[in-house]
Amino acid sequence: MKIIVILLVALFFTSKSLQANQAWDNLTVEQKQILANVKSQWSQFDGNKQQELIKGADRWLNMNEQQRINTANKFEQWQGLPKEQKQKLREQYSQFKKLPKSQQQKLRSTHRRFKQLPKAKQRALRSKFQKMQQNRKRRKRGG
Repeated sequence: MKIIVILLVALFFTSKSLQANQAWDNLTVEQKQILANVKSQWSQFDGNKQQELIKGADRWLNMNEQQRINTANKFEQWQGLPKEQKQKLREQYSQFKKLPKSQQQKLRSTHRRFKQLPKAKQRALRSKFQKMQQNRKRRKRGG
């Protein structure tokens, strides 16, 4: 389960810069334990993929137990999504990463505030936003 979480975290939170391959023997004992499921494939991964996995393993190692549980739960939710929704989310994330860092921070801050709201208020805001989107689509088609 840990490797799946690491793969997801690495996929969404790493840069795509070119990296040189890293030998399995150069990993720390802790990194090797977390990445044990991919040991046989390690040499076949390009440098970027290896770096993503290493960064993900390091993030996992720095998480407390509650953070690990939350990450595992989020990954289970991700696995349950239809392929089309996963693709849409990947595209949205790609667009997000293209934004200036200041705008990314602003969006993260807004999201954190939203998540702190009571669930009923979150639902009401989602509903309001969906209605606004529908109205915007109607105006575009009509105008």
